[in-house]
Amino acid sequence: MPSPATHITGYLYGIQLPLTYGIPVVLMDQWDKDSAVEIILRWECTFTVGATPFLQELCAAACTRNISLPSLKYFLCGGAPVPPDIIYESQAVLGRCIPGRVYGCTEAPTITLGPTHIDQLRDAAETDGKPIGYDLKLIGDDGLCAKAGDGEIAVRGPEVFLGYGDPVRDAEAFDAEGFFLTGDLGHMDVDGNLTI
Repeated sequence: MPSPATHITGYLYGIQLPLTYGIPVVLMDQWDKDSAVEIILRWECTFTVGATPFLQELCAAACTRNISLPSLKYFLCGGAPVPPDIIYESQAVLGRCIPGRVYGCTEAPTITLGPTHIDQLRDAAETDGKPIGYDLKLIGDDGLCAKAGDGEIAVRGPEVFLGYGDPVRDAEAFDAEGFFLTGDLGHMDVDGNLTI
């Protein structure tokens, strides 16, 4: 887990998920691509989450050593744009690993999760995946809501924070139906995949 525990990604995937499910976790004190390769090989890590540069550097280190990382099944990218070519190239380098995109924010973590099956590699590379555990709507420029198309992403669900503790900010952050207004623009396709 290359993300610091003080970041929402590090907290969720490095602390909360392992504690909730009783699974082992290997944390890195400081990111180093060569150390990451060694850690994955030594501990046979199967899953990690990090921003795009971590994936790019991990793949570069594996290529330099002319190895794959056979235990690694999933690498979720979030926190920065993830160009489709990086997903395709990473999958080719890492072999059985399915790199995918994940979207969320501190106020509403892990809103979407990209596909994690090789048969869905195109969707994993070109979309941010489907909402998981959230009601999601898109609010267009006209203020109308849609389940597909373009608009501001608004979400409601059990992982959405309760508020900022400031009635004025809270009124600006939530609509009348209790949806959190992320401020992010997205596109929802007819299959329910969101792209930021």
